[in-house]
Amino acid sequence: MVATRLSWWRVRRVIEPMLAGTAMNGVPEDDRQYLVDLGLLRRDGAGGLVVANPIYREVLPRALAGGPQDSLPRIAPLWLDPDGHLSPDRLLDAFLAFWRKHGQPPAASLRHRILRAVRS
Repeated sequence: MVATRLSWWRVRRVIEPMLAGTAMNGVPEDDRQYLVDLGLLRRDGAGGLVVANPIYREVLPRALAGGPQDSLPRIAPLWLDPDGHLSPDRLLDAFLAFWRKHGQPPAASLRHRILRAVRS
């Protein structure tokens, strides 16, 4: 029932900015009150909107992220065997490749700064 209502534009334009932590610029008060009347949201002590109950706090982000999440490519870590078990040799190889690519420039830069400080 909640997931069906999330397809309604009137509901999405209130819920999405709330979950993203952005301002609800241009969202009419009628739409915000509509979600309170539906029981999806409630007013907190300061008058702001919050998700009405713990179940909705779990369901709303999952329902809204479903489409984008389904379109993400599957990431298969190189350090896992085809059966999903950890391969220590592959993990070490992947770590060393990462370190060679990302770890040495900062280390070289740090070494340069240390040498410069010692010489001065």
